[in-house]
Amino acid sequence: MQARIEGAELVTRRSWRQRIFEAWDHRCAYCGAPAQSLDHIWPKCKGGLTVRSNLAPACLVCNRQKGHREVFSWWREQPHWSEQRQERLIDWLTEREPRPCG
Repeated sequence: MQARIEGAELVTRRSWRQRIFEAWDHRCAYCGAPAQSLDHIWPKCKGGLTVRSNLAPACLVCNRQKGHREVFSWWREQPHWSEQRQERLIDWLTEREPRPCG
């Protein structure tokens, strides 16, 4: 992603990614561990776009385990799934301000 103007602010790829991490307090959207990567919530191979609302911070374990699977069917099988985190992710997907986690 090249630099672009958003309003009066220059947005770089790095600052755009950083904003996503900051919105989730640098924690994995799925399990809450420290996040080291961004995950396409709806996988690119299934039509998921590289847009803010389809990217969530993820730890490497969750990102690798989820792979190209549908997010909610994969996640509900995990011991760290919670209704509160799921509601927050749904807010994110629908571009509403995410609910606080914790």
